[in-house]
Amino acid sequence: MTKIRDEILTANRRYADSFGDKAKLALPPARGFALLTCMDARIDPARLAGLAEGDAHVIRNAGGRASDDAIRSLVISHKLLGTNEWFVIHHTNCGMELFTDDIMRDLLSHSLATATYDGTRWSDPGGGGGSHAGDFIDWLTIKDLAASVVVDVERIRQHPLVPRTIPIHGYIYEVTTGRLVEVPRASELGRAR
Repeated sequence: MTKIRDEILTANRRYADSFGDKAKLALPPARGFALLTCMDARIDPARLAGLAEGDAHVIRNAGGRASDDAIRSLVISHKLLGTNEWFVIHHTNCGMELFTDDIMRDLLSHSLATATYDGTRWSDPGGGGGSHAGDFIDWLTIKDLAASVVVDVERIRQHPLVPRTIPIHGYIYEVTTGRLVEVPRASELGRAR
């Protein structure tokens, strides 16, 4: 047992004790939309979008990128569960801006231990056990935040399994203010047709 595991299980017991009518929530999201955003712990999708349990689908991954798996989830969200509006939300000060595919591949090739970042460069603690399996992954890093939102909205919009009738909005969440800032070009590309 670990301290974190114990804390989670204790919190879950408290949550389950006050679960109430949540068992009656419908499977489809009540407000009919989905958010794709980053896994960053500073982002609380429910709070930033005013969500309650059962309101919307929230899909999270590193960078909030429109990876194949994220698009898979969005397609399921629409086709089987009726969402008809989607939001792509990247954020300021994203860790995905701090490295490139080559940096990640190099770090993984040396060891699988957690690397450190000094504000300028990444360092690997060494110790061996690295792998070149990372050489075959597109890490979907970010060079330009607004451009990445545009690329992701465009990628979703052009996917053959995504209906043109679904509006796809593009935003950047400011981690210092809590505000959503629209990326107009992304929202234009994501406009329903």
